[in-house]
Amino acid sequence: MFRPFTCILGLFLAADAALAGPWPRAPGTHFLSLALESPSDPQLAEQSYTSLYYEYGARNDWTLGLDIGADTLGYGKAIAFARRSIWRGDRARVAVEFGLGSQAAFQGTDVALRPGISWGRNVTLLGRHGWMSADATLTYLPRLRRAIGKLETTLGVTLGADSKILIQFTAEQETGKPATFTMTPTHAQAIGKSSFLTTSVILSPDRPARFKFGIWLQF
Repeated sequence: MFRPFTCILGLFLAADAALAGPWPRAPGTHFLSLALESPSDPQLAEQSYTSLYYEYGARNDWTLGLDIGADTLGYGKAIAFARRSIWRGDRARVAVEFGLGSQAAFQGTDVALRPGISWGRNVTLLGRHGWMSADATLTYLPRLRRAIGKLETTLGVTLGADSKILIQFTAEQETGKPATFTMTPTHAQAIGKSSFLTTSVILSPDRPARFKFGIWLQF
């Protein structure tokens, strides 16, 4: 039986992370992710959407970025953010961020204020380099007086220079609505010196499975 909330807590307590996380981008470097997500049921194809995620490494451990697409609740968003590391240990980091943009919710679309905090550390699994991270955000919509809380944990392993696998557990809830849980296993295969092709399956206990195909570019 799929128990996503238990898995999330397990990973939370328990890097070259691809998406988000507390690791800053090197100054002057870029990361871009483009993805297409579609339901497994062809009759729901109109619910497909594309997403864009971008990070730029600024100076002094600052990372600037854009998060455009839809969340696990199916609501569109377009948010610019700034993230900075605030603590660094031998293998772990903590970062805080603030985002500003637009977010849709059940009652409509509003200006979005999105503070967040990230924790992550490098790990070794079966003799291979890996990482685990937890990212928590709270998106506040002042005009609608709504909030959307999100916790996403990631466990990833680098299989070799050309291959990575990772699994993400996500819990998300809008004010007055039931929480949504998803589990997303992903395989990333190198298709160039600094690019990866990604294939994912998004699983949820209360909605049909979705497929996600994307590309990561680092430059």
